[in-house]
Amino acid sequence: MGKRKKILAKNANGKRLILNYCQHGAKKAVHDRERLIQKAEERIKIGAYKTRSDAFKFISLAGSEFEITQKTMDKDKHDGGFHRSWTSL
Repeated sequence: MGKRKKILAKNANGKRLILNYCQHGAKKAVHDRERLIQKAEERIKIGAYKTRSDAFKFISLAGSEFEITQKTMDKDKHDGGFHRSWTSL
């Protein structure tokens, strides 16, 4: 099992943000992201853009063509392994 870290932060409204990081979750996120990017590339090749697939979040319309969105991939990389919870306790 991977190492876990817990971070607490408070905001102005008195609520707390509990942020958990897990190495195992980060590795899984990398694996899942790679799989979804492959799936998105396949969808673009065959022209299946209107799907309910999770891979669709990586596809964007650029002019008249569809392409993989780098901005979404970067955001997804940044979020990997983190779990956020807001609480008033």
